[in-house]
Amino acid sequence: MIDFKTIRAAVPTIQAAKDYGLDVGRHGMARCPFHDDHSPSLKLDDRFYCFGCGASGDVIDFTARYLGISPHSAAVKLCQDYGLSPGESNTYNAYIHQSYPNIRRFREDELLCIHILGAYRKLLEDWKERYAPQPDSDIWDLRFCEAMKSLSTVDYLLDCLTIGTLEQRVAMVDSLLVSIIPEMQERLRKEDNAHGRADQSGSGMGGGQEN
Repeated sequence: MIDFKTIRAAVPTIQAAKDYGLDVGRHGMARCPFHDDHSPSLKLDDRFYCFGCGASGDVIDFTARYLGISPHSAAVKLCQDYGLSPGESNTYNAYIHQSYPNIRRFREDELLCIHILGAYRKLLEDWKERYAPQPDSDIWDLRFCEAMKSLSTVDYLLDCLTIGTLEQRVAMVDSLLVSIIPEMQERLRKEDNAHGRADQSGSGMGGGQEN
């Protein structure tokens, strides 16, 4: 059973925020990721509070909202990331500095993988709906086929990066960055370029009506 009190006592919100990629400045202030914040209004220490939108809570609340996962998944992730065992008075510092001295770099790489996987998943969902074959057609668009083939794989990778052990996630991130993430980035770039060309063509034909 996950002990939320152990997590709150062991991991300051400001440390988790930094490790998960938030740019925290002097005096523990940062731009709030929970609203369109143009100047630092989020105060972080053991807890967090935004003077702009009023968001507040502990390290579990922050992790859940920042990573878009449930509080329970956030608690599991924090335990795994900081080497905490339920019911034990562990501190994250000894674990991090002894076992994973480059934890900040790993966090940045992991968040990049999660971001690219999420963007690619959104694209696949769009293709699945937009290019679904018509009932009276035997022709399947290749983008629909790609969506049907890849969605479950992307979901699996996202689940592993969310709830896998730290060792599993380190190995997965290293593997993803070698080929899969660059390939997805290139796929997304081509799709953005295609949309850009379509938008320019549409604006040049007076309102974007198809001939």
